[in-house]
Amino acid sequence: MRAFQFAPALRAASPPRNRRWALAGMALVLLSVTLSLVLAGEKRSPTLLVVTACFASALVLLCWLSRQLYYRTSLHLQADWQYRTDQEYAAWWQHHTQTFALQDVVLIGPAGISPADWQGFLNQPPGLASGCSTTITNGLLFSSRPGERETQLAQMLARQWHTQCSGQVYWPPISCYWQGSETAWQAFSAEVSLLFPSLCLPVRPEPWQGANTLAELAAHFALTAEENQQWFLVAGCLSVPAGGGSEPAGESALLWKVTAKGPVTLARGEVFSPGEHTASQVCQQAQQQSGLTHPPEHCVLFSPAIPPDFAHCGWNLSRHVQDPYWGRTGENEPLIAVSLAALLALHQQTSCGWIATDPQYQLTLGIVKYHG
Repeated sequence: MRAFQFAPALRAASPPRNRRWALAGMALVLLSVTLSLVLAGEKRSPTLLVVTACFASALVLLCWLSRQLYYRTSLHLQADWQYRTDQEYAAWWQHHTQTFALQDVVLIGPAGISPADWQGFLNQPPGLASGCSTTITNGLLFSSRPGERETQLAQMLARQWHTQCSGQVYWPPISCYWQGSETAWQAFSAEVSLLFPSLCLPVRPEPWQGANTLAELAAHFALTAEENQQWFLVAGCLSVPAGGGSEPAGESALLWKVTAKGPVTLARGEVFSPGEHTASQVCQQAQQQSGLTHPPEHCVLFSPAIPPDFAHCGWNLSRHVQDPYWGRTGENEPLIAVSLAALLALHQQTSCGWIATDPQYQLTLGIVKYHG
């Protein structure tokens, strides 16, 4: 869980105990007068006693005033420290809760390629998928080589984007984030240049880095106005062969157009590392980050890496478990989870949580909100 790093608290000094100071002052005055009488001998006089008493009283008063000044100064410094800490925390929380929007969401997987396919997929009762095969791949691809299939999948992603958003005019994005091979990116970029002549993509995109990339996107839009027309392209394409265990091969491709305003919004999300915070704390902060007072009604997740204590976090973790439907997803897993959550939030006009593994952390999670 991302948390604000509070500096060690500045403690105020204890207040001076006036009764003790008064008793100490009287004792000092009495002692001073007694010593002056003893030391003066036959030369003692009332004037000497008065001067001695006044000097002792002034000394006690000066010490008491110094103690009061020290106490008041410590109170002022503590109040100033608290004010500055509150200001820094407010700025951090505003930055932490900054949202961005997904204007275009394209998802290609074994269960579908179009928004209508995914709407039907997300509305079906759980447990209806036939995920017992050793391969869960896209039936529209015919090559048997993973590299060729990945290239074809990237080209299909560009065509599906054009099909869903053919009426829009695109200008070059600020930056592109890509999850996949360089060959797949070149195939995707070439297909995009044919379908969107005004859109020029970079030769080398930025690598997708999971939760860290989401944080970069949120940080950018924290510095720009909502009316800003800048946008980012996030895309991924993977064809993952079957693993040594029981995990079947899997394929997925997806694309987001990330803007300041759009139909669905999300924040940078939260990260979970065992031993640092509990699952309930992380989920609660994810809700606060998204401005929710209650858990989201839906949650898209991949379950193998989820610790048992997530069962008590309050989120619905049984309705949209994706493990049987995708096979091996590789580092596309969080991208798939966010994409499905965005499609569900858009179709049902509600909020939807998502939980997935991350390249940098054990788990990352967040909430996609319908914005309209």
